[in-house]
Amino acid sequence: MLEAKDAGYLLAMLKMCDDIESYRSEFVTIDAALKKRIWINAVLMNLSQIGEYAGRISESTTGKYSSVDWKRIKGLRNIIVHDYFGVDLERVRSIVEEYVPSLTKELTGIICKSVAAGEMDSGLVEAANSDMKVIKIVAPSKKS
Repeated sequence: MLEAKDAGYLLAMLKMCDDIESYRSEFVTIDAALKKRIWINAVLMNLSQIGEYAGRISESTTGKYSSVDWKRIKGLRNIIVHDYFGVDLERVRSIVEEYVPSLTKELTGIICKSVAAGEMDSGLVEAANSDMKVIKIVAPSKKS
């Protein structure tokens, strides 16, 4: 059974992935984005928060969904927080282009499975993420 706190963390992580994707879409290329300090700050903040929440997810959930590299996500958070100005922007590029879309798919899958199994309240999903296209697929329509 998915712990209630884990549901919140998973939804928050997914929202942050969605935010990173939306920041990325504001630029024609990732190279243009990497020249904007505000973009870098926003992305790094979201990546560090994703790592923070990954570290708070229960062992039962991380064990059940071992396809997600929880340790690496937490490790990235530690690098960002403890060596902010030492962060390799080429690595950030790779994470934004390759890993964030992959993590989005994995988190969406976990949330979909949890809702389908009755482990996560679909109302919580809908209420917490009403602005996210990936969640709207998961949340059933409201019944009158």
